[in-house]
Amino acid sequence: MEIQAYNPIYLPDVAENLGEMFEHITSVGVDYNNFWNTFINSDVAKQIEKGNPKYLSCSSLDYLIEIYKNKIEIPRELNLTFNKYYWAGWALAQLQQKTGYTFYRINKFLPIDEVLRLHILHEADITKFIDIARGYFKNARKSMGLSQI
Repeated sequence: MEIQAYNPIYLPDVAENLGEMFEHITSVGVDYNNFWNTFINSDVAKQIEKGNPKYLSCSSLDYLIEIYKNKIEIPRELNLTFNKYYWAGWALAQLQQKTGYTFYRINKFLPIDEVLRLHILHEADITKFIDIARGYFKNARKSMGLSQI
């Protein structure tokens, strides 16, 4: 049985914020791999994973400001097109909340390049992506000789 990371009532906000954050930071020229690695190792990611209410209800810009701590200039205006980066952030927030796995652990078994490749599922129900992701986790554990996930 999986343990949800936090109350699902917060999930729409967190998913939207992660999607906005990912699209916004890549639209200003930050490499998506660099960003994703910075995010999964950040305190922001850890606080979301713990279900800290402050981090479940703040904005995508708040996340970026805290992650980058004025190391790069982050434009305050969001011009979203809801592209593949938005979908990837949104979908990964859904997966993290449903499984309770850390973003770091998710990335270990389902790298961001693979998530972006799965953008073809963007019109499907999110459960399709989650089922496929669980398959990645299961296959990775089998290849390591582990029987449970």
